Amino acid sequence: MSKRGKDLEDVYRSERTRGTKQPKTPERLELERLQREVIDLIMSGRCTRNDFVSILQSYGLSEDSDLFREYLAGFDRWSHKGP
Repeated sequence: MSKRGKDLEDVYRSERTRGTKQPKTPERLELERLQREVIDLIMSGRCTRNDFVSILQSYGLSEDSDLFREYLAGFDRWSHKGP
């Protein structure tokens, strides 16, 4: 299937399900839980950058992953410590 055909199929699928509640996958629930915990830690001020890195690693995030770098950049912005 061409890229254009794939794009049209994706649009059609999203339009067909518009207005219906999508079930949450276990992966999505785990990601949301991690995000809530990370936000709580950052906002509390109890978490150092090294603590934060350890927490991310304990959730199985690799330092090479985009999600790891995204969370770390967010921590740096909120803590005003920079990279």
